Amino acid sequence: MIMDRRRSWKRAWLARLLAVAGLLLGPVVPAVAGTPAPPEPVFAGTVAADPGVIFADGEYYAFTTGAGAPYLKAPTPAGPWQAMGPALTGTGGWALPAPIWAPDAVHVGGDRYVLYYSARVDGLAANQRCIGVAVSDVGPAGPYEPTDRPVSCPAGARRHDNGELINASDQPPTPNPGDGLIDASPILTEDGRRFVLYKTQRPNPLTTLRIVEVDASWTTAIAPSVELQRYEGQIENPAMVQRGGKFVLFASKFNYLSCDYATVWWRSNSPTRGFTAGPERSLLTTKKTGVCGPGGADPTPTATPGEWRLVLHGWVCPALSTTPCADVFPLPADKRRVIYAATLGWGDDGATPEVKRFLDPA
Repeated sequence: MIMDRRRSWKRAWLARLLAVAGLLLGPVVPAVAGTPAPPEPVFAGTVAADPGVIFADGEYYAFTTGAGAPYLKAPTPAGPWQAMGPALTGTGGWALPAPIWAPDAVHVGGDRYVLYYSARVDGLAANQRCIGVAVSDVGPAGPYEPTDRPVSCPAGARRHDNGELINASDQPPTPNPGDGLIDASPILTEDGRRFVLYKTQRPNPLTTLRIVEVDASWTTAIAPSVELQRYEGQIENPAMVQRGGKFVLFASKFNYLSCDYATVWWRSNSPTRGFTAGPERSLLTTKKTGVCGPGGADPTPTATPGEWRLVLHGWVCPALSTTPCADVFPLPADKRRVIYAATLGWGDDGATPEVKRFLDPA
């Protein structure tokens, strides 16, 4: 009985002591990890979205969405990036003369480069597109001359110049009638095969990612395209990197007009199958980075063998600032996309992408 009273007295004394400490020190709140301070964009001089980046002739080139495929040039991924004129001489007679989306380039050999771009066509639903291809014989900056037909285009699309049906070398099925194709991205595998990735356009209700093998000129499909992924909503901007015997597929997911837009990835033993074996893994989100809608990411090898960078876009508000938009939906009308860059690592196994740090602008 005496021991019980002593224990009660000790408990009461401890409670009073903690109460006094609370008055002196304030409430004890568990630490919560918040969104990190956002990085600075490496380029914010103009509107810039969907960067397709290559390293060539000692410079980095980032082709972006806009009229004629405007591009940026810099000595390093951190910059300083210089805004240049359009890379394309036109959209091609098969396409409408309108701004293009998400261009990306590949080196063919010598001074020859090929540029992929998404251009509007007739015969499909409103604003639907096909994957055009243009060639430069004077280096990575172009000018690039469009070929007479797109490399990938769904059946039913019509040429703008004469109304005839477009007979593309790759005519994939699409999940929704009238869908177009956008977001082309090339990959050369270690065994010398050439592929182009892209997405079917409208998420109503499905979006799919596809890949098609092309010939040595990079302009013509040589086999039917195959589906890599599908999602009930928006999934886009596919890019692929081979890491030994593994293939890593990157993509942007969710609504691009929101801070929810994020970069995800999958891994497979083949460039054409196996990516549906498990759920995607998150690489870049607003919560992880402080960037509003970190997407359009392009993994880019650098001038130093074995080193990689990730170049991406994000939203800033107001448009003339470099401040990431607040995480609200819908985003304000006064906004634009700017370019960020980060160091990309591959984990202990050499095939697990990880963002090491964002680069400060040069």
